Amino acid sequence: MAKDIQIFICEQKLLLRNKKQIEASYPISSALQGEGFEKETFQTPLGKFRIYQKIGGNCPAYSLFQGRKWQKEKKPKPDENAILSRILWLDGLNLKNRNTYERYIYIHGASQEEKIGKKISKGCICLKNKDMIELYQKVSLLTEVNIFL
Repeated sequence: MAKDIQIFICEQKLLLRNKKQIEASYPISSALQGEGFEKETFQTPLGKFRIYQKIGGNCPAYSLFQGRKWQKEKKPKPDENAILSRILWLDGLNLKNRNTYERYIYIHGASQEEKIGKKISKGCICLKNKDMIELYQKVSLLTEVNIFL
């Protein structure tokens, strides 16, 4: 078995496993609006996924992304939960979560790092930026991701 990611919403925790052994554990933030599968609900989907795209590998830490493009000259607004540092774009593998890619659900670095551990996102899984960069370097495309309640 290759590396996989296990995300536990109730604990606000992400585990990176290698051959079922825990390699790393990171605090996360999931959706403020809870869990679900419908478009435009800003909820975190549950189930089985894979990393379909990796974005930002050559960008500096704390880089701001909008529309998955690095905004070299821009900084996030203080009250905004912006997408920073790296993006792991998820693709749903279950019937209920097949729209995940079209919903733009990512694992990404957060601009409000002090709120990590609380539900604050618009559906994505947010990490502290140093954790996101470390995770990004340790996983590859098609890495399996499971999100549990």
